[in-house]
Amino acid sequence: MKPPFQKVLIANRGEIALRVIRACHELGIKTVAVHSKADAEALHVKLATESVCIGPALARESYLNITAIMSAAVATGADAVHPGYGFLSENAAFAEICGSCGITFIGPTARAMRTMGDKARACAGGGGRGMKIIKEAEGFDDIFQTASSEVMAAFGDGSLLVEKYLPRVRHVEVQIAGDRYQNLIHLGCRDCSVQRRYQKLVEESPPYGLSQKIIEQLQNSAVEIGKAVSYSNVGTIEFLVDLETDNYYFIEMNTRLQVEHPVTELVTGVDLVKEQIQLAAGMELSYQQKDIKITGHSIEVRVNAEDPVAMVPSPGKIRGYHAPGGHGVRVDSALYSEYTVQPYYDSLISKLIVYARTREDAISKMLVALDEYIIEGIKTNIELHKRILNHTDFRNATVHTKFLESVDLFKDLRIPKDNLESHAL
Repeated sequence: MKPPFQKVLIANRGEIALRVIRACHELGIKTVAVHSKADAEALHVKLATESVCIGPALARESYLNITAIMSAAVATGADAVHPGYGFLSENAAFAEICGSCGITFIGPTARAMRTMGDKARACAGGGGRGMKIIKEAEGFDDIFQTASSEVMAAFGDGSLLVEKYLPRVRHVEVQIAGDRYQNLIHLGCRDCSVQRRYQKLVEESPPYGLSQKIIEQLQNSAVEIGKAVSYSNVGTIEFLVDLETDNYYFIEMNTRLQVEHPVTELVTGVDLVKEQIQLAAGMELSYQQKDIKITGHSIEVRVNAEDPVAMVPSPGKIRGYHAPGGHGVRVDSALYSEYTVQPYYDSLISKLIVYARTREDAISKMLVALDEYIIEGIKTNIELHKRILNHTDFRNATVHTKFLESVDLFKDLRIPKDNLESHAL
C-alpha cells in the first residue's frame, strides 16, 4: 500500500517527536528530525531517517524558527511537516507557509486554527503558561504584563484573554477527528482535573464520577462545534464542569495532538497519530461513530524532571534508566542512560500510561509501574504521582482542578519553620 507521504519532517523534540517518527515508519514514511545543538544526542535525532541542526545550543527558540525549519524541510525534500504539540503546532501562519512551499501541514487548516484554536483570535498558548488569577483591580497591570511576557517567551505571541474564573470544577475534554468530506466523530472524553499551576499532571479516560448524561452532552457539544467549522484532522474540545451546578463551559479548542492522547488510544484502539497523517493526506476517516467503543480504563501520568517538593526543574545527566513493562503498560519517553536532560526546554521527560479492565485495576497497575520506574541522576515527580494515586480524593474521583492546592502531599518531608536555621547549610 502506498504511504500517504514519502517524507515527513517533525518540527518538535522529545517524546512526541519519537511518537511521530514511529508512526511514520510504521506507515512506510521516511522522517527528518530537526534539532538544536543542545539536542544533538537526543533520541529523536538518532532514530529519524535523517536529521538537520536548526539552531544554537542555548536557544529554545530553535524550534520556533520557522525560516530554519522550512529551509530544512525544503532541503531534505520533505513533503509534509508534523508539528507535534507546543512550539508551532497551533501557529496558523506556519501552516500557511508550509502550504506556500508545497509542503503539507499535518493538522487542520489555517482557517480552522484561527477560528477555533483561540477564542480571542490572537492568543497562543498551552501548558498553563501565562495563566494568572486576579481577584482585585490593584496590581492588574503588573500581573498582565508578567503573564504577557511569559507567553511571549514561550510562544512568540504575548496576547492574553481575560475570562471568568470558576473555583471548583473538573477539566474534561473531548477528542474529535474529522476529514475533508464532512465526516466528524468523537472518541470519548478525558478527565484532566489533576493539575498544578494550570499544568496537567494526571489524565484518564473515561472520566470517572461524572454522570453519563453529562458525558454524552459534552461529546455531542464537541461534535457540533467541530462540524460548525468543518473541522478536519484531530483536535480536542476542552470544557470545565462546575461541580456545584453540573453546568459545563467551553474553554477552548486545541487544534493539534494533545499530550494526553495515549489514554484515548488505549480505550478506543485508534492510533491518533496515524489517523492525523492519513487525514492530512486527504484520506477519509478510518472510523464511523458506531465503530468507536470505549472499553476499559486508561490513566496517564506526566513524569517531569523536577524536585516535587520544591517544585523546581531538575535537569542533568541520567545515570541509570529502567522503564517499567508488562501487559497494559506503555512508556512514551525519549530518555536513555547517560542522556542529559537539558535545562532549556519543558520539564516533561516521559509519559507513563496504563490500561486495565477497571479504574481500580488501572490505579493498581500504575502504582506498580511507578515503583518499577528507575530514573537516576536527576530528581523527578514520580513520588508525587504515587501520593496522588493513593489519596482518598483521587481514589473516590472527587478531585477538581484545585485539588493539589487544597492538600499538602509532602507535609512529612517539609522542614518545620523553627528548624530552618539548623538546615541552612
